[in-house]
Amino acid sequence: MAELVVFADEKEWLISAVNVGDAEDGRLIPAFEVKIKSEKPPRAVYLLPEKTPVPFSYEDGRIVFTVKEMDLFDMYQVEM
Repeated sequence: MAELVVFADEKEWLISAVNVGDAEDGRLIPAFEVKIKSEKPPRAVYLLPEKTPVPFSYEDGRIVFTVKEMDLFDMYQVEM
């Protein structure tokens, strides 16, 4: 199970994805889709810290992208 926390300001949103399950026993969380309500489409979505571009779409007032398979923690940046 993953917990998502969003830190947002006018220029960017930082989204942390944390494995709150039994990660210490080596269980990975499979990739999953994230949908975040937004009044406007983003300019870009990145996986941090490398700032790797992440494919996304903007559908029905929501930013949609896929969080990759994860171990303990990943951080994503949404540029607005």
